[in-house]
Amino acid sequence: MKIAIFLFLLTSTFAFCAEEKVQEEEAIPFKEIFTKIPESSKRGAKTAFRKDALPYWGVLAASTGILYYYDEKISSSVRYHAHNWHVSPVYKTTNTFGPKFSLVKLPRDLGSILYYSGDGFIHIAAAGALMVTGKITNNNYHYNTGIMILHGLTMTGIYAQLLKRSFGRESPVEKTQDRGTWYPFPSLKHYQSNTAKYDAMPSGHMMTATLTFTVLASRYTESQVPIIAVGSLWLGALGFQMINNGVHWSSDYPLGIALGYLIGRSVVQMNQPKDKTKDPEQSWNIFPSMGNGTPMMMAMKSF
Repeated sequence: MKIAIFLFLLTSTFAFCAEEKVQEEEAIPFKEIFTKIPESSKRGAKTAFRKDALPYWGVLAASTGILYYYDEKISSSVRYHAHNWHVSPVYKTTNTFGPKFSLVKLPRDLGSILYYSGDGFIHIAAAGALMVTGKITNNNYHYNTGIMILHGLTMTGIYAQLLKRSFGRESPVEKTQDRGTWYPFPSLKHYQSNTAKYDAMPSGHMMTATLTFTVLASRYTESQVPIIAVGSLWLGALGFQMINNGVHWSSDYPLGIALGYLIGRSVVQMNQPKDKTKDPEQSWNIFPSMGNGTPMMMAMKSF
């Protein structure tokens, strides 16, 4: 609960202390969290497959390949240092309201807190803080930012599951060979009965955390430096603990981070008017011409 309260206060602080937003945005209807998924997906795909995106795909492939080569060594090193720093590899939780009832299971030690920092509940709390702040202050900019995070979380949940089920990579705790075996497109029954055997690639926790900080940094540009600094530390600590817990390999991270960033950049445009920088629609008109010796001329009109 402490980490949820911290993020709630953090996002509320962004909203109250950020430079006043005067764009006079219209509030985004709540239903668009779901109905805008096709539009945001299309916009993200256009960005991802532009010609100028090719170098970034190269960096993504290279970083994933290098980390894959060193996965076992990185995992061993992380566990060694975690042991020396007394960071437990076991995820320990406690019920919120006593032993018989729990609304949310909360972490009990440092290692569990680090792992919990990637839980969807944290990011939903961040979105809720912004939406409540927006309502209290009658500021649609803050409210819309919360809507955008929820919209992005819905998208990351969908795409993370599609990709995990497509790759079918073993998590470290379930590995049957070094760096884990790959079982592309496992059956629904097999996936549900032993999820850890198939869901390592990519990291959904990294995807959602990257999404949240990308939206915050994009919307609150005057606070971009501290947001990026906090986000980088957040992702680093989360990535460390997920390797220590044995739920992810280091090479699961680049794709998760890239998709979280891409979706984040897409969802912040969900309430913007259509791009007016595109070439205007054009048509040809034929009308009489006087004085140049030709009875007719054509003109191209933009509108």
